[in-house]
Amino acid sequence: MSHFSVALSLARGALWRSRRGVLAASTPRVLGARCRLIVERGAQLRMGRYCSFDRDVEIVVYRGACLELGDHVYVGHGSTIACAQSIVIGDETMIADLVSIRDMNHRRVPGRPLREGGMDTLPIRIGRNCWVASKVTLVAGDARRRRNRGCECCRGRLGRGCDHCGRDSGAPAAKASRMNTTEPSISVVLCTYNPRAVALRRVLQALIEQTLAHSRWELVLVDNASAPALAERPEFHELLQRLPARILHEPKLGLTPARLCGFAAARAELLVLIDDDTVPQTDYLEQALRVFEAHPEIGAAGGRIVGEFEREPPAWARDVLGCLAVREFGDRPIRALIHNELGPWEPCGAGMVLRSRVAAAYAIAARSPERQRLDRVGAALSSCGDSDLARTASDLGLYLAYEPALRLHHLIPAGRLRLSYLSRLMYSIQRDGWLLLRLRGDRRRMGTLAYGLRVLQSPVAALAIDPRRWLLRLAARLGQLKGRRLPVALDGL
Repeated sequence: MSHFSVALSLARGALWRSRRGVLAASTPRVLGARCRLIVERGAQLRMGRYCSFDRDVEIVVYRGACLELGDHVYVGHGSTIACAQSIVIGDETMIADLVSIRDMNHRRVPGRPLREGGMDTLPIRIGRNCWVASKVTLVAGDARRRRNRGCECCRGRLGRGCDHCGRDSGAPAAKASRMNTTEPSISVVLCTYNPRAVALRRVLQALIEQTLAHSRWELVLVDNASAPALAERPEFHELLQRLPARILHEPKLGLTPARLCGFAAARAELLVLIDDDTVPQTDYLEQALRVFEAHPEIGAAGGRIVGEFEREPPAWARDVLGCLAVREFGDRPIRALIHNELGPWEPCGAGMVLRSRVAAAYAIAARSPERQRLDRVGAALSSCGDSDLARTASDLGLYLAYEPALRLHHLIPAGRLRLSYLSRLMYSIQRDGWLLLRLRGDRRRMGTLAYGLRVLQSPVAALAIDPRRWLLRLAARLGQLKGRRLPVALDGL
């Protein structure tokens, strides 16, 4: 396959231009829309496995230069890498949005205009598992000017964590965690808002009984503006004392702010999301660690979720139990690298296992108000923040997976089987699902006339079924239409 056809197979809208340069790339890798990769005559661009580039990234390798990207390198949207001599970016490194990396700088000649002074070039090396914060500029000479401020890979305004010097340079960025023998293998992130005491006690007891040694994992418990605060409820104290737990308080109400708080505090390379009403099987953490160590290509995964109902679901509601996070897709794993599509490979938030760099990339995207309105805020039933988080793994070139070895029970109270609750839930899921598609690049919208016709069409098409099932379908259709018509600020991107 030619270099041109390789590039087109990666992403629609990407441009690969070779002027008889050399591209050496391991597959797979992902390029976003409007990416430009330009390699001039005699230059070399070497990419490791699972490299991924967000939209509008530009990479230029000039004549005789060499740019090397390690495995799992991520470059955020709008960033530029221009290589005139040598740039090396280590494995697992993440480069945020609007970053400029150039191994050249203007040469100042006394008595002459700057434009006539020419350019100096010096090699740039960014180490393994580093984080380059948004809007940083790295140019030739930074290493010499900052020699006394840390190792070479920490020059510039890098974010947290460097495997070479271990220092935190203090840039305000999401955590890019690194493996260390003193750090846990798994961080369990549990976000809760006014939890039911019986349910949360069962969850904590299940975590105590995990077969994975407590020394190998931690519990990050995020209290999301509960009233009273979790620390003031004595019924949980005895259980929490038996766990490797830290309690954090997130005053901003909403599941997304709570998760971001937990992600920033987590120390492990692997994160497990547990809800305050989902009870993991005793080997859940052990199985999660086994799967992700055996399959480095997986970025996020979920498993079987068994509904434990306070009362038996009525027959008319059994078709929509999947909306209550009840999942069963058989005994064989399902793994896929598919962008912006719903399927059994996509995990829901309850029990999701993900890599820390997926969480770090999501933390950047979730800063926008459009993204934050996709998830629960108090009693509101906003949905699809889980899908946005999971699909961030696909953005990084990592697989989504259904792993049947992961199993947990979802404690579902009787109130969630009421017609009023399920109708609101169906509406919210469809509305926010279409909003998510559009935020991620689907530009389809619906005009006022088409909107009215589709609303009138729904009840006519469903008159022959149970009235309650008809109402659920109507709620879903209305939510879908609303999601397709709401204005989205990112439509033009």
